[in-house]
Amino acid sequence: MTAALPQVSRFVFGTGDIGINLANEKQERELVEFAIESRLWFHSAPFYGGWKGDGQFGTPMALKKIFKVNKKIAGLISKFSPAAPVEKFEERIKQNIEAYGVEKIDVLQVTWDHDISDDLANGGPASEAFRRCKEQGLIDKVILDVIPETSAAARHAAERGLFDGYIYYYCPVNINVDPALHAYLLRSKIPVLALRTLGKVYLKQKPGSDFKHAYIKAEHAAEVYALMQESGYASWLEFCMQFVMGSAGIHATIGSTLSMDHLKAYLRAAAAPVTMTDETRQKIFALIRKYPYQVK
Repeated sequence: MTAALPQVSRFVFGTGDIGINLANEKQERELVEFAIESRLWFHSAPFYGGWKGDGQFGTPMALKKIFKVNKKIAGLISKFSPAAPVEKFEERIKQNIEAYGVEKIDVLQVTWDHDISDDLANGGPASEAFRRCKEQGLIDKVILDVIPETSAAARHAAERGLFDGYIYYYCPVNINVDPALHAYLLRSKIPVLALRTLGKVYLKQKPGSDFKHAYIKAEHAAEVYALMQESGYASWLEFCMQFVMGSAGIHATIGSTLSMDHLKAYLRAAAAPVTMTDETRQKIFALIRKYPYQVK
């Protein structure tokens, strides 16, 4: 596979909140239509939005209604769990395409599965299945979702050119991969997409606690928030977007919201010149080093 992605919008609209509550349908339609008109890419998963019966989940069901009317979306990134026989990959990807009502999945985000970890890291039947799906026009690109525990294996995959890019949590509170992998991807000019743009979940923790999945301490989040205030930023959103937009090698960042004002704020921040000083950026990295993740 080549280390090249299509022209993904700098801000990608995360749809994890879409389709959960039917009472929000009108509001959600306005948001999605605005995102389409703004030529934003969408990030989703076929299991988002909760089970709605009859083989359907809330988010793809809600998006499909809108995509049927507004067919020319800029692009779709969709999660894919390879936790199934490789022989079923093609069938499941076709099901995902049908669930969204689109012609193809532009970027398939493959989540890690330990049962085929050697295949994902070194190439094998899974890589061959993704290649066939590309040839059939079911998908354009394939990226790998990385967490700390899988960073070493992801490095093997990157060295072998098995994926078109990589995706992981990247925000001022958390760069959720091994620093050596992140540095390698940047040096090699391999595309990286950033998840959890605002990292707000970390700000809600009690002091002394560890975030269950990303191993972030509340003290770390509090120090970064204080740095944001000291640096004169008007909002946490502006601070986070300045950090991500100015980070070398980050092709796009993904954020979700149900607020039109919030979505427009994301777009303004994505279009704004990067003014974050190197001093502030280095302080962010220093805090990440001060509170290193611990693989559990």
